[in-house]
Amino acid sequence: MWALSSKVNPAGDLVQLPNMSVLELDPGSSPAGITDKLIIDATTPVAPDNRGHYSQPVVDLPETKAWAEKLTAMLANRK
Repeated sequence: MWALSSKVNPAGDLVQLPNMSVLELDPGSSPAGITDKLIIDATTPVAPDNRGHYSQPVVDLPETKAWAEKLTAMLANRK
């Protein structure tokens, strides 16, 4: 999910393939044996890709350390 939310630009990274064949047992196909498929390009953009800045560093919230200490203590006291 992270790659989808951080590296995919729907305007240029999605390709829909209509009327592709699948097993007739696929309940999502209508008519049986025919469905659309989707190609999602979630690879890391490389130059000269200028559609935006796709990577942002994750910064812990100030209270994260306190929560981690509480959880560690709770796990240590678990029997």
